[in-house]
Amino acid sequence: MKKLLLILCIVITSLTQAQSINIYESSLSEGYLYNYDTEKYELKEEVWEKTKFAYTKEWLAIELKPDNVTKVWWAYHNTITEGIDCYYIEGDVWKVCVNTRDNELWLYRGEKDGKFEYLLSLSKIEKVNTIE
Repeated sequence: MKKLLLILCIVITSLTQAQSINIYESSLSEGYLYNYDTEKYELKEEVWEKTKFAYTKEWLAIELKPDNVTKVWWAYHNTITEGIDCYYIEGDVWKVCVNTRDNELWLYRGEKDGKFEYLLSLSKIEKVNTIE
């Protein structure tokens, strides 16, 4: 009986920790710079290229350059509005917002005077694979 309980505890623990990870691919990357005069982000570049990424509640892995995947740990920050959750990465250097409402991923960097100077928007996102 004790062995059965031990095995049951191990199986339940492993099942609750197992999670599937979805891999996504963006087709459109847009780079914006913050304009302090207008207090808005202005589009500076638009590139149709494939960018793969995956994320969980603890980390983001992104391939900004082919065969160069960067994995960073993040901490939940807040919900801007329904469907948009934001996270801070490694010492508040980056801010990432996952916009499930409009199917976009926003990466902010270069904080100055309380504003992030650069915004990279990844859109036209599709799920391409799932890792169990």
